[in-house]
Amino acid sequence: MLKKELRHNPEMVNHRLPCEQTLLHIALPWPQGVSILLAAGANIAPDQNILSDACWLGNSSSIPLLLDHGCPINLSSSVFSSRNIDLQKLVVSHLVRRRNRLGGLAANNLSGIDFQSPNLRKDRVLNAQADVVAPVLSRTGVEIDLALSLLPTTVYHATTMNVKMGNLLYDAGFRDFDEVDALEMSPFWTHVQYDMWKPLEKLSVLAWLRDKGVDMYRRHPVGRMMAIHAVGRLLGSPRLCFGIGRMSSEQQEQTGLFLSDRTTDDCKCACSRTGCQALAFALADCGPFTHNFRPNTKFNIDFSCCLQVRRLVKSHVPDNQWIPAKAIRAMSFRWLELTHTCHASLVQWHCGRLSVKAPLSMDEINEIQEEERDLIQQLEDLVAEFEAKFDDLGIPLIPFLEEHWKPRMDEVLRANDEEKKEEKRRMRELGVTIGEESSLHEIADREDEDWSFDL
Repeated sequence: MLKKELRHNPEMVNHRLPCEQTLLHIALPWPQGVSILLAAGANIAPDQNILSDACWLGNSSSIPLLLDHGCPINLSSSVFSSRNIDLQKLVVSHLVRRRNRLGGLAANNLSGIDFQSPNLRKDRVLNAQADVVAPVLSRTGVEIDLALSLLPTTVYHATTMNVKMGNLLYDAGFRDFDEVDALEMSPFWTHVQYDMWKPLEKLSVLAWLRDKGVDMYRRHPVGRMMAIHAVGRLLGSPRLCFGIGRMSSEQQEQTGLFLSDRTTDDCKCACSRTGCQALAFALADCGPFTHNFRPNTKFNIDFSCCLQVRRLVKSHVPDNQWIPAKAIRAMSFRWLELTHTCHASLVQWHCGRLSVKAPLSMDEINEIQEEERDLIQQLEDLVAEFEAKFDDLGIPLIPFLEEHWKPRMDEVLRANDEEKKEEKRRMRELGVTIGEESSLHEIADREDEDWSFDL
């Protein structure tokens, strides 16, 4: 029936239905129909996402047909996260054959290519340099068929990749773990920034890349923060902290190793005396979630995140006396509603992705800190008071926060509120009108700049 209909109406093969899909999309659960449509010239261009749709639907019988027909393998394809190991092996074998074909075309047609150079070698599958070789071949008149349509960067930039797929790619000969793409993003940074709806799975991929020796300290091309500190933001989020009970012992160990990294950022912010570390970024992340909560609820969320982060780090740091000090400072900073001027101010989660913007200028940082100088001094005084009290009492962090830190902070905030009310009253008596927003927030929000979602 389908063959007969296509003979009479051949244009139907690529006709888009009201749902924006073609007949090939609809036929994916039916391998025989897929074969008929492919033979009739069905469009399998990368923008059709045919292979990804087939993987998502679980149509394992149709996938070999699509691959044999040369269907492109997109970086966003769900095959990279598939739990079907046989399907992943099939896709990797096709990737290897296609890259070897591309390398063979280069060897036969581009005598100027040096295959002994660090990024283009015979001892590994063509990966990072594939998107360099293909355009050169095209310019010299060598035809590149659709099956060799390239991932725009290395296979390890695939944002949906899981650890099983990573191991298959590695064993197959893909060894370029740390090459950057056209936007100067490494695979590690790409996985930090994208697809955070499943943070535990993403954590395993980041740990896998770390163990392969990638540079965790590479700076973001826009925000200039180090990748390890962005990992801290991920690991400190309430979404992950409240899910600690679902963590395996291996995942808890991975988290602890990331958060115990002591590398210091080159930022200027009152949230840290000597620059931010991964733990400081983790403790800073629950602020947006608590901004509009009642004080007691806010304390419970901050407190829970703080305790979970400390629990993850504690067993991996022999001398962990610095951890309570970091927690006390981070929570005091947030409760005083001070403004982050470090790299922590440059990132936010949006629709499961980390968005990054350019850092504040030194003039902006100085203006913010000048406007908040009294609160910053209050922070320093309180932190010194709390640290001395903590050392004197010699009790664990949990009861200290509950019995000493919170009551003292409640007292401080009440006094601050009364002082603000009195200051506003005096200014009204002088005929001064107080605006709803200060220039400080205009600078801190940087609303005229777009967040970098696509890096």
